[in-house]
Amino acid sequence: MTGFAVEPGSFRDPASSVFYLDGRVLRGFDQTGWADFEALAATGFYQRATEHGELVKTTPVELATLPPAAQEKGFAGVVEHERVPVVSYPFEWTFSMLRAAALVHLDLLLQGLADGFTMKDGYAYNLQFRGARPVFIDVGSFTRVQPGEPWAGYRQFCQTMLYPLLLQAHRGVRFQPFLRGSLQGISPQDARGLLRGASGKAGVLKHVVLHQAMDARMSGARASDTRKELQAAGFSAELQVATVKAIRKLVAKLAWKDAGPGKESTWSNYQQTSTYSEAERERKQAFVERALGGAATLVLAAIGFALAVGRYDVGGRGRGAPPSRQQPSGHGRGAFSRHGLRWRSTPARPRRAAGACGRAVRPLRARRRLPARR
Repeated sequence: MTGFAVEPGSFRDPASSVFYLDGRVLRGFDQTGWADFEALAATGFYQRATEHGELVKTTPVELATLPPAAQEKGFAGVVEHERVPVVSYPFEWTFSMLRAAALVHLDLLLQGLADGFTMKDGYAYNLQFRGARPVFIDVGSFTRVQPGEPWAGYRQFCQTMLYPLLLQAHRGVRFQPFLRGSLQGISPQDARGLLRGASGKAGVLKHVVLHQAMDARMSGARASDTRKELQAAGFSAELQVATVKAIRKLVAKLAWKDAGPGKESTWSNYQQTSTYSEAERERKQAFVERALGGAATLVLAAIGFALAVGRYDVGGRGRGAPPSRQQPSGHGRGAFSRHGLRWRSTPARPRRAAGACGRAVRPLRARRRLPARR
């Protein structure tokens, strides 16, 4: 993308918005947002998270270097984000990927709370994957903690991360169709119906049943009234930290038992059911190593599920080869994530325009109003 263009989907947060300049991904802040970002950038956790790759690399940009079209927006400050090379969506992720993203989100929130910062939201779309590691891309989500206020993103986190994980862990039902059908995730009402009879399972009573009951009770209340009630009840920053720690402990323990009758994919037992002899396996291994050794930019072709379980991945690691265009099954993508390999979904149609942090989704957003990575 060349020239200056505002991201049309970046409208949800009035304090910051994403725009593009000659292929670069930038974010402009108003006065409040810029003050929050400057305070955030001065914290120790921000520096550590950026260095460790949990938070997208972000650098300030001199306003005077921007073209007139950008300067006319009246931004108080502008930053540039490092582009994410391959963009994926939560409804494309496996259970292990969504859980890893949720844990990074909660870890960053806990680190932020220790330095006086919280998050405005808890949206799964605020994370992407660089290789097999989640990275949080919405630095505009961080804001300074206000005394007596809860985590504003709790509901979004439940709907787009916790409920999908609970559904698959406790019911064995894949969450991807639910996230694909609703960009806001699974509502507390729907989650309670889907998990009916499972209130004894970890996390269901507190985060689904009670959440839905409170949601119904407060449905007609204004957000300001809810905050006042929580303040009057003595809600504190310490209680917010304890709540987030408890959610993190719950998420870390969730597991999807993807083995057993009726749960295997075509490739689950590939190593046991394939007809390769040992000599044929060795020839295939040698071919992969020769091919990767001779072309650093080689795009891997489909070489069977053996790649996902690590049988033929020795030559690929460390040689700079980009991820495969072949999309493995849900079990296969999960194995990619668990083994530290990279995967890339093959889009159903060409994506014509880049979005925030490198995503290219305008045709899909035109159909379904995909939210922007703010």
